[in-house]
Amino acid sequence: MKKVICTLLFALLLCGCAGEEGQTTGLLMSTQTPAGTSGTVYLLGYNFESENPLLSKNTTNQQMFSLIYDSLYGIDEKFEPTESLAAGITMNSDRQYTVVLKPGVTFHDGTLLTSSDVVSTVEFLLKNETSYRYHVRNIASVSRQGDEAVRFQLKEPAQNFKAQLTFPIVSAKMLNSGDTSMNGTGKYKVENYVQRKKITLAYNDNYFEKANPEVKRIEIQLVPDKETANYAYSSGLADVYMQDILDNSTSAVSKSGAATIEYTGNEYGCMLFQMNNPIFQDVNVRRAILLGINRDKLITDVLFSHAVKAETPVNPVSYLVNQNVKSEYNVEQAKALLKESGWESDPADGLLKKSDSRKETLKFSLLINNTSEFKKQLAANIKEDMSYLGIEVNVIEKNFADYEKDYRSGKFDAVLINTVMGFDYDFTSFLATGKNICNYSDDMTDLILKNIGETDGTEKVNYFQRLQENFQENVPHISLYYTKTNLLSTSKLKKGLNPTAFSIYHNIENWSFRE
Repeated sequence: MKKVICTLLFALLLCGCAGEEGQTTGLLMSTQTPAGTSGTVYLLGYNFESENPLLSKNTTNQQMFSLIYDSLYGIDEKFEPTESLAAGITMNSDRQYTVVLKPGVTFHDGTLLTSSDVVSTVEFLLKNETSYRYHVRNIASVSRQGDEAVRFQLKEPAQNFKAQLTFPIVSAKMLNSGDTSMNGTGKYKVENYVQRKKITLAYNDNYFEKANPEVKRIEIQLVPDKETANYAYSSGLADVYMQDILDNSTSAVSKSGAATIEYTGNEYGCMLFQMNNPIFQDVNVRRAILLGINRDKLITDVLFSHAVKAETPVNPVSYLVNQNVKSEYNVEQAKALLKESGWESDPADGLLKKSDSRKETLKFSLLINNTSEFKKQLAANIKEDMSYLGIEVNVIEKNFADYEKDYRSGKFDAVLINTVMGFDYDFTSFLATGKNICNYSDDMTDLILKNIGETDGTEKVNYFQRLQENFQENVPHISLYYTKTNLLSTSKLKKGLNPTAFSIYHNIENWSFRE
């Protein structure tokens, strides 16, 4: 039935639209390259909610808007903040920053970018519930410092403030008037817009970074939902399409001869411990569990190598990663740690028990979401790995609503989660005393987090390195992996695709085509 509905929706898309004033009528584009248009790329968007990029709710549309709008900072392939509209930033104190804008940047309508546009954008995000709430969560106020500088006052220190400033900057005029012209400062400008159905972009020849682009036009078809987008790509009606390997919805099918490019994203998988449980208060037990989980096997057998092993919450491909922090699968070492803490194997059942008269068994429950098949497999593998140590694991499967409720309230012994990490690597909600649901507390961790928030540059990087060493020593939770994401592309695109977790359209202006 789903397939029939999707086919009907797709047929409607092919009919185009007519009768809207100032808008064109036409068929959904084909990726059969027309003569003289080899510099055109065809893309898809879905669930298009608003012409205001600040109100966009899904990643696909946000990526699309990044072609039209720039942010103060971007994020490179090593997850390091890079200047975009910002010319630089000064840390006045741990709660105050001043950002200077690049001079001479203009919007597509020719008006000059000023500090008023940045202030209006931030104030809009502070006043409205948007997908960018995380980016402004600790901003107390924002103010102009002349036309080319903006001052940010924070409620509390930021772990990496530059990396928070990655939201699109929208003109004050657009925000104040409700203008829907999608007037940004980005590499591409809107040439034509069929309301909620199609956007045609042309390269912005006045872009502040000069280039000789191969991709001069971009056609974006806006479809009703993700399932239709999957079907549209599978039918050959777009050049590239992002596919999340953990997505349970209908997958897009890459065409024969097409490329599939994998890149490490920022979705983090881990197992959290509830420190109110006495067994997890023993660091030897936590270390033993880490050593006893065959994470390499989890990645190959459960995730089919569509992930990279994580040693800490810091992404393994990040410029901040400490390459010296490594823990390998070692059952014998894990058993030695458990024995050191007084846990001995009971010959009757093979389970670990305390050597005193209480005969306390080493066991815990593991909470998972029962709608996630790969989580079930992960849990089964972890349960098996723990059995080799003599630890009993009871896997508790709950529907998503109950799972989420128990997780958020801290009602678990251990829990498997997947979460999208911010590019600013703010780990306070995981590790800081009084701010994490696991009731984890460590004075050194708190001090390092404080130092990260109070420093900048090389000093900040050094404290991030120390945080990872401290994480390895204390094992507050088990880091498992960071997932990879697929960018599917047609055989028409020859080279230049270099997707990153921040932008799947990175370097799009230099994508090239087969003859």
